[in-house]
Amino acid sequence: MAKYLIWLVFTLLLAFFVKNYCFSVFLIPSNSMSPALEIGDRVLCNKLKKSNFTVGDVIIFWKPPQENSAKESSYVMAKRITKIENKDYFVQGDNTNNSRDSRTWGLVNDSLVIGKAEFIVWSDWDDSKKPIDRTFVWNRFLKPIIPLK
Repeated sequence: MAKYLIWLVFTLLLAFFVKNYCFSVFLIPSNSMSPALEIGDRVLCNKLKKSNFTVGDVIIFWKPPQENSAKESSYVMAKRITKIENKDYFVQGDNTNNSRDSRTWGLVNDSLVIGKAEFIVWSDWDDSKKPIDRTFVWNRFLKPIIPLK
């Protein structure tokens, strides 16, 4: 019995460590990154990749303090890097006409970056259906997020 308890504690500690320091999954709450990321996509964030980004990478970051839009109600945001200045990033949504980004609130400081968005783990949103009829979207399952060049 003690052996199973030790394995359970070890497994829980390992899961806690991986989730908090290595990888996490974040929900995309708006269409500001459409069509690359859609509402309902769950994106795997590589927290080990917190620097050495290139223009075109999609990063996950904490909402800047000056961003108070109700549209972007989440505490985290996903945007594409369009310019790098020292350790500050000019980020912009792919859906430029419907995105609050660095054009509105300025550069994102390196201290706000959580990590790099690597791929869509799964999605349960389909624009052709009502939100109540959400279903698993197979064509977005484990889809890599390709950096723009």
